[in-house]
Amino acid sequence: MRGLCEGDETNWPGNRNRSPDATWAMRADSIKSRQASLLCAIAVAALGLAAEGPLPDFSGNWKQSNEQCSPKRTCDVMLNIQHRDPELVVETTSKGRTARHALQRYTTDGIESKSIGADGDEFHSIVVWKGRTLMFDVVEIEDGRRLKSAEIWSLIDGGKSLRRVRRTEKSGEQTLVYLRMP
Repeated sequence: MRGLCEGDETNWPGNRNRSPDATWAMRADSIKSRQASLLCAIAVAALGLAAEGPLPDFSGNWKQSNEQCSPKRTCDVMLNIQHRDPELVVETTSKGRTARHALQRYTTDGIESKSIGADGDEFHSIVVWKGRTLMFDVVEIEDGRRLKSAEIWSLIDGGKSLRRVRRTEKSGEQTLVYLRMP
């Protein structure tokens, strides 16, 4: 007589009076049931995402609202954003003590992009969607040092404002707010 260690499922507790075919049929039904549950969960999640509507479009001209930024800002910064998901092109122009300009190209599909910032530093960025926000993981190469930061972009005030929450090793947390220009 073979025991459990030898793989005889008919000796499992509760299976002693079942044929091996009946035992395997019950297992197949259990697997099918789990698969059906998983498919239902995926469908519910997909419906939840669809209920949120389309992903935000960050396209437009945006002017930094210095008084809404934290910490407050003093220079004049404009963003021109062209967003055709997964492509995201951000042109930044700032006028302060020194005028600066940068053009950064990202994709929102998790593929790393490289760009040169307005100050000449090299940036390596990975951008992905998380719900209705864009998540940026950034490594800035400044004077040979690798500085990590993260940004979260979201549209607020019914799409009239863009909020960028930035966490850097160098400067801590900052919130930048931009107003959509007509």
